[in-house]
Amino acid sequence: MTIQTQPQTGDVTLELGGRPRTVGFTMGALLEYVGLSGVDLQDAIERLTSGNPDAITPLVYCGLKARRKVNALPADFDLETAREWIAEVLFTRPDQLTPLMEALTASFQELGNRMGVGQASPAPEPA
Repeated sequence: MTIQTQPQTGDVTLELGGRPRTVGFTMGALLEYVGLSGVDLQDAIERLTSGNPDAITPLVYCGLKARRKVNALPADFDLETAREWIAEVLFTRPDQLTPLMEALTASFQELGNRMGVGQASPAPEPA
């Protein structure tokens, strides 16, 4: 399967569980991840940027749920199933991790841009 990414929406479609599934790296998915992991937003982002698959798997799960919810589809998976799917990708198709991480990075950058994170503040006016 060809991996499809849509950086502007934070979506990446890849084969998980034997069929194409879209993972949406949205603010909703990120906030659900924060709730699931029990840490604050900053700690969650630090965990995700560590590259540790154990940190990324719950976000993939939250991203899968987010896309299913948007499309009004029932979730046919749970966190443990998502772990199995990501493990399969890690061991049999590691080349698919690159587009997954690129979509995650692009999504975080877009979310940061929308929230004004990392943008220079206007210079104060001279008195």
